Amino acid sequence: MDQPQLYAENMAEIVRTAEPRSLTVIHMEVPCCSGLTRIAQHAVAAAGSDVPLVDVTVSIQGEVLASQPLTPLALRP
Repeated sequence: MDQPQLYAENMAEIVRTAEPRSLTVIHMEVPCCSGLTRIAQHAVAAAGSDVPLVDVTVSIQGEVLASQPLTPLALRP
């Protein structure tokens, strides 16, 4: 995730254009993977969408550890 702002902008455009019914982010439990969750939260906010956003954490063995709804993050001025 070398350019998170660029990824968030691209994802926001996808959300605006495709108008998905929901967005689920699935990531491993290791700390470096949680950045995708924040990118998705920023993207949904930037798109001005009310699409339901769900975060799923998977263990390194492939087991689902948690699944929770998320709210979009506030955009910085």
